[in-house]
Amino acid sequence: MHAAISTLPSARCHRHGPLAIPAKARSLAVGPIWPASVRDQASRSYRKCVVMRGYDPTYWEPFFTATIAAAAALTGLLFVAISINFDKIFKDAGFLPARAAETLATLLLIVISSALALVPQSTRLLGLEIVIVVVPMLVITVRNQLAYRRQNRGDPLLWTASRMAGTAVATVPCTVAGFSLALHGGGGFYWLAAAALLGIVGAVYNAWVLMVEITR
Repeated sequence: MHAAISTLPSARCHRHGPLAIPAKARSLAVGPIWPASVRDQASRSYRKCVVMRGYDPTYWEPFFTATIAAAAALTGLLFVAISINFDKIFKDAGFLPARAAETLATLLLIVISSALALVPQSTRLLGLEIVIVVVPMLVITVRNQLAYRRQNRGDPLLWTASRMAGTAVATVPCTVAGFSLALHGGGGFYWLAAAALLGIVGAVYNAWVLMVEITR
């Protein structure tokens, strides 16, 4: 039995195959040859590898590089939408200029936070920088959105809800990501990835509203 246990592969994280070794160790630990203590150790090592990747920026460089490119492209699309419907956005509906500005701010947030993630620095400092960037934006947008709602109660509730959701899907997970990276607990870069992806989805929806919906 001791000889069999000694052959259990080491559950180490490897950059070029971060899940392969722990997954192999875990699959070998399923059989009846492995004692429960060995299976538990392999399972803990597997979970530790997943957690470690949430705070190692080297694993996330390709992802954040791609999100910067996507957000930059959507920024161009947003300016096209504004230029096409300039009169309708700035004359016909009072909330549309603010919505366009909030969409632009969301895209800039994605670009800035993703770019900061590519800068060589500690994850705790990165988290602090993200908090400094996103918290003022979150406070200002929510305050302006609630103030507009109080002054225009006759507008459909869906307009306010969709406007708030378009920014919250990025600012809320980005805020969580900042605190998570600064405190080194709770998910780290996984939250920042969610903020980037959801923010892009929200920006696409807002661009659609500014380009197509207001012409109906």
